[in-house]
Formats: sequence, C-alpha cells, structure tokens
Amino acid sequence: MSGVKGVTVAGFESIADALEALGDADPTYSAHVCAVHEGETVVDLVVGDDLAADSLISVFSCSKGIAALSLSLLLGSGDLDPDAPVARYWPEFAAAGKEAVTVRTALSHQAGLIGVAGGFTIEDVVEHHDLAARLAAASPLWVPGAAHGYHGVTIGTIMAELVARITGTSLQTFFRTNVIDAIGADFHFGVPEADRARIVEALPPKADEEQPEEPEPMSLVELAFGGGLMPPMRELVRHPLVVANGPVGFGGFGNARSMAHLYAQGLGDGLFPVGALRRMSQIQANGTDLVLGIETRFGLVFQVPDARLDYGSPWAFGHDGAGGAIGFADPARDLAFGYTTSRVPTPAGAHQPGLELARKVRACLRSALSPMENR
Repeated sequence: MSGVKGVTVAGFESIADALEALGDADPTYSAHVCAVHEGETVVDLVVGDDLAADSLISVFSCSKGIAALSLSLLLGSGDLDPDAPVARYWPEFAAAGKEAVTVRTALSHQAGLIGVAGGFTIEDVVEHHDLAARLAAASPLWVPGAAHGYHGVTIGTIMAELVARITGTSLQTFFRTNVIDAIGADFHFGVPEADRARIVEALPPKADEEQPEEPEPMSLVELAFGGGLMPPMRELVRHPLVVANGPVGFGGFGNARSMAHLYAQGLGDGLFPVGALRRMSQIQANGTDLVLGIETRFGLVFQVPDARLDYGSPWAFGHDGAGGAIGFADPARDLAFGYTTSRVPTPAGAHQPGLELARKVRACLRSALSPMENR
C-alpha cells in the first residue's frame, strides 16, 4: 500500500495520521479526503494504491446532493418555487390526482413515486423522456406527504424534468454550463472521453464481509431500483451509458476534492445562493423510510444530519453514496467536506471511516479556535 500523500495546513496533521493508521490496519484501504474551511483547503489527502487525488470514481447517490446544489440556482433566481405544484412547470404531472403535489413534496422523497408499473431499465433512465412521462401518469404508492421513502432513482428523473421544463435544457447541460464552466470543478454528469482514463472502478465488498441481500420481488426497494430490470448497482455505475450520460440520481463521477469544493460554493459568497440552500436544507421528512426501512431525514433532495449521518451541526446538509462516498457542507462551521473510497462498504452508504475523519476535522477546528476563544 502506498503511504499518505497530499497536503494539510498547520493544525490538521492528525488527519494524515488517522489516514495512515487506517491504511496500516487494512493494506487494501484506499481513500481520498478533502476539507475546505472558510474558503481554504485545509486537508487534501490520499492513501492507498487505488486512488489518486485526480482520480474519478462513481460517487453513486452523492450525485443527488451535487445536482441539488445546481438546483439551488433556480430557487435563488425565483424560477423554481418549492411551494408551487409540480404541475405548474410540468403540466402532465397533474394526472392521477397529483395536481396539488408540490415541488417541496416531490423533492423530499414524499411523493410516493419511487418507481413505475413494469419497472424501468438503465436505457429508460438515460433516455429520460419516456420514464418522465410514465412518472407523470403514475398514481402515487402512498398519499403524497403522508410518509416518505427513498426515491433512489426517480428523484433524479423528477429533478431533471423540472430543470428541463424551466430552462429548456438537460440538468447535465445546466450543471456543466452554470457550475463547471463557472468554477471548473472536476465533477461530471457524463464523463468526457478525454477524462475516462482517470476513472477508477469501485471494488466490491470484501469476500469475508456480509454481502447485501437481493431485494424481495415486488418490494418497495426493488421497485425503487428498477423493479428487477436494472443491473446491480456496482455494475450499473460502470455501464457505458452511465459513464457517458451521467444519470442525475446516481451517475456522477468526481472525487473528494471536487465535492468539497462544490459544497464550499454554498458557504458565504460562493456560486450557490445561501438563502436557497438554507431553505433546501430545512427538515422536510423525518422518521422511518418506507423504502429503506431505517430512520432517514431529508430536506429538499439533501440528507440532513441524523443518527447514521453525522454531518456536523443541525444546519449541515449533503448526501452519501452506496459506494461509501460522502459530501456535505456545514454552514455553522464554514466547512465543506468530501470523501471517496474505492471499495464499496457493507452496509452500503456513508463509509464509517469517512464520517470519523469528518469528526476529526471538526476536532481540529475546535482546537484551532480554542486559543482565540479563551483570550
């Protein structure tokens, strides 16, 4: 295993020590961690043989949070009103009794549109238009607003259709034009051919770890991930259509550095409007998730801190990914954080070492502030 590489500023050396300890304990461990505080990169470190600082890796559902950052531009400009009916922007959505379903309900996993009858394929997700039409015609599986359940794929379709109806372009193009061209972050919904050599494949869980169970046929979780028609997630994210087109819900490719710097643009005077992000990160749904069967907590698209996801203060917001990646911003600390790892953890989702590294970053901040606070 290669040693820890990269940079830290004074006061954050313990993060390198923690990464080195993780690598010593598991020679197969690879990770990239980046933290930005008050606009300054205080940590940008890589450990292991599988990743480099400029590697691109599928961040799975961290893609949702990154897409939501760009959606904040439309809330900030007033082009998207969270309390308006979805049908104001997407008239066909009013079918099957959904005429009063608001953008707020749809973007907080409360709309009951986790899938469609007959399921959907990766081709359906990438092509987008037919799947969007099927969702618009669908009857919700529960009364919208009465409960919440993770719209693992379809929330990406809903976001993308809203952006298309408002701007006349795809969310991928909107993101590239209004975010990447503005600040140059190395994050991609559709990886250009010239950059595909930098893609690092996500490794499966270790053989001695408990393997995830296949979802029960006709269960909510199976329905949310294609109704049995989609490939397993690890195969899905290396699918040529995913790499080339970047489906919004799960198809983003980036690294810890790009996620940290994108979230940092939502703090202070960055690209993303702070007021809109404040509204998007208010708790909208909290409690038992009908799809995942665990306690989850959502704002508009963003996850907000709960017992599983320690993103920091109550004002923090972000998203994890099935491959272990984590990206979030904590406005109370003016801190943005990104983490990627090359091996899919068990259980899937935010990798516990990544969350622990984030806690250590916060501890470094407290240590740096303590002398000033004690003056």
